[in-house]
Amino acid sequence: YEIRSNRESGEGRYDYVIISREDQKLSILMEFKQVKEPEGKVLSESKMRDLLKQTAETALDQISQKSYCTEIEQRGLTRVLKIGLAFSGKKFCLVHVLSGV
Repeated sequence: YEIRSNRESGEGRYDYVIISREDQKLSILMEFKQVKEPEGKVLSESKMRDLLKQTAETALDQISQKSYCTEIEQRGLTRVLKIGLAFSGKKFCLVHVLSGV
């Protein structure tokens, strides 16, 4: 595997990618987003959970919208796990899509 971070690919820069050297193995592309609570407000658990999920889905959408998988595809690799992760302190939400299986 080859690990890279904050590199240009497609129309922007992804956060992290773990690229397989073999097509049979999975490559992983990750996009992270930090969620900050509004100043002076404390969100309820359910509102924070919803905000984290929405932000994680935005991160996952960004991978496709900005074509971050271009570098992986140029190597002829097809099995990719795309991960969008949103966090706020110790709380987080992760969403993913597996392609090429």
